Amino acid sequence: MLRRLQDRLLLSYFLVIATILLAISLLLPIIINQFRSRLAVGQLQLIGRVAELEAGRLLRSGADMLAVQRTMGLIADSQGVRLLLVNPETQRIVYDSQPNSGWVGQDLSQMGQLTRLSARSQADGLPSGRFRTTDGALWDIHTQPLNPAGARSLLLITGRPADGALLAITGNLLTPLVLTGLLALIPAGLLAYFIARSVSRPLQQMATAAEAIADGHLDQQLSPEGPDEVRRLAEAFNYMSQQVAAGQQVQREFLSNVSHELKTPLTSIQGYSQALLDGVAEEPAARTHAAQIIHDEAGRMARLVQELLDLARLESGRLKLNLEPVDLGDLLTDVQRNLLVQAQQRRVQLTLEKQPVPPLVGDRDRLVQVFTNLVDNGLAYTPAGGRVHIGLRLHSPSAVEVTVQDTGPGIPPEERSRIFERFYQAEKARARSLSRSGYGLGLSITRELVEAHHGRIEVRSEVGRGTLFLVRLPLTQDPAGSTAVRRH
Repeated sequence: MLRRLQDRLLLSYFLVIATILLAISLLLPIIINQFRSRLAVGQLQLIGRVAELEAGRLLRSGADMLAVQRTMGLIADSQGVRLLLVNPETQRIVYDSQPNSGWVGQDLSQMGQLTRLSARSQADGLPSGRFRTTDGALWDIHTQPLNPAGARSLLLITGRPADGALLAITGNLLTPLVLTGLLALIPAGLLAYFIARSVSRPLQQMATAAEAIADGHLDQQLSPEGPDEVRRLAEAFNYMSQQVAAGQQVQREFLSNVSHELKTPLTSIQGYSQALLDGVAEEPAARTHAAQIIHDEAGRMARLVQELLDLARLESGRLKLNLEPVDLGDLLTDVQRNLLVQAQQRRVQLTLEKQPVPPLVGDRDRLVQVFTNLVDNGLAYTPAGGRVHIGLRLHSPSAVEVTVQDTGPGIPPEERSRIFERFYQAEKARARSLSRSGYGLGLSITRELVEAHHGRIEVRSEVGRGTLFLVRLPLTQDPAGSTAVRRH
């Protein structure tokens, strides 16, 4: 029940509307009744003031108390109120505009037992407000002194029954309020439906697109619509879909390239080993040549497998570094010496210029792998007669900088932003001829290893003028002898 987001949103909107209407239905009569009580007391005050002025006029004209009481009765009948005159000293009622009530002569404190409800006191301490009598009746009452000469001789109490006022107000308001609320629910429900639909429809489309991606249809794109949060979610989904499609395409290309790279050495190994088995290569020189071919092709396969293993370790999310002090100058000298024969075979000049730098803390074997990949990449792309130059200098008191610059054809701008991506190969047709990093893995692994040392790697290239790789490494690392670095 209510499993759809749209249904839940609609229900929540209706509950909010119903709660507001219920609160209005409960509070509005109370608020209006309180306002009516204040208004009633104000009216009683005016009536009492009129009675006070009329009584004062009669007393000043020499009329007796009986004439005053008759006037009080006329005012009470005409205004629909009840007037009491009370002796403030004895608290006895000396006049009641309803003579048949039997209150005259009674003690007010015994007869009334008034309980103040939301009452207020005037400046002279006389009560005014809503009261409840012992029989449960509600009265709006206003009390004021009746003394034309200025001395308090009598108290004038002006009262009016308030019984049924709240019920009457509630009854008068409840029906139109309920009808208005029900009528308001129709446009409110339609508005809530469209709002809920604007939120839920993009999410439903997103769920459908996600299911399509799971089924292998990676070209799913959503139209950003709805609230800002939903639009941002749709844009993020589109970006994710593009990245998944691009990753799938790169991996397909990678598998195709790896299959080709494995097929060539396997064919050579199979052919020459078959020649040895069949005795075709009888001469020692022929057997030696066949064995050398098998050895070289096996080494080529071993390098590919090693790169795949390195990539698998990186993809696992954790990379172990065996940290120790490393003399980067000696390390680069070893890299140059190891690749010098390859450079000579390619007729490429391999040079090294190093400035004195302090030892850095790092994993020597991994750093050898980093700079071997970069130099090997430069040698592979530099034509005969060109140059690959390795530079080492102190970048700052806390970091060193290594550059590997070649005089190759350079990297086009559209390729430059992707050369560090896994499985990506710049100039794929030429990449197959590379001897070490020709599988779209070397530079990706290099970047991961540099970042594992908390360093950074940049590439700067200009088509026709060559490429420069810049590696910047901090001199210090985690003081622990071995640290685990999580790949970002």
